[in-house]
Amino acid sequence: GYGGTSGAVLTTTTDLIAQSGNTWYVDSVTGSDAATPRGRDRARPLATLAQAITNAVDNRGDVIYLMPGFAQTISVAGGVTVNKIGVTIIGLGNDADMPEFTFSATGSTFLISAANVTVKNIIGLPSVDSVVSAFSITAAGVTLGTPDGPVIWRDASTTVEALRAVLTNTAANDLTINLRFEGFTAGDANVNAIRLVGCDD
Repeated sequence: GYGGTSGAVLTTTTDLIAQSGNTWYVDSVTGSDAATPRGRDRARPLATLAQAITNAVDNRGDVIYLMPGFAQTISVAGGVTVNKIGVTIIGLGNDADMPEFTFSATGSTFLISAANVTVKNIIGLPSVDSVVSAFSITAAGVTLGTPDGPVIWRDASTTVEALRAVLTNTAANDLTINLRFEGFTAGDANVNAIRLVGCDD
């Protein structure tokens, strides 16, 4: 089944995950953050990931589903900030239907600042050249992408690229990354796909 406040939740790859917390659904096309209660079932989704993160509770095991076709532009550093411990964010859909985050400034970031967060099955892409570090990880126990739901970085062209997809700081210990980096051999902006700065394990 899907949804509900506990039990098994069906993911994009039809595997079941144990869940102790609440389930939240987010759809940037049909969702709304204005009316409450909202977001607890697919028929009444929230509009933004930020609202779902606000609704989530630390260490409860909440799961946030981004619906197929979800899209968001990140224009500033921390434009998405995942700051709730133990939250799991799962993008639904395959290939062109996967949730997309477009980075529209060189300093814009998807920041994971809380421990034990999992983010999987989403796409990041630039709309300007030389995005510095799209995904910033500053907490321990983070999983960015899984074998069955990697995070995809997709450069737009040889002149619209990222310097790198992922940057950590020294706090990002016990880190797991499954990243697919889709770049261009003729591009000149990319320095590395992942830069690990002082983190362990």
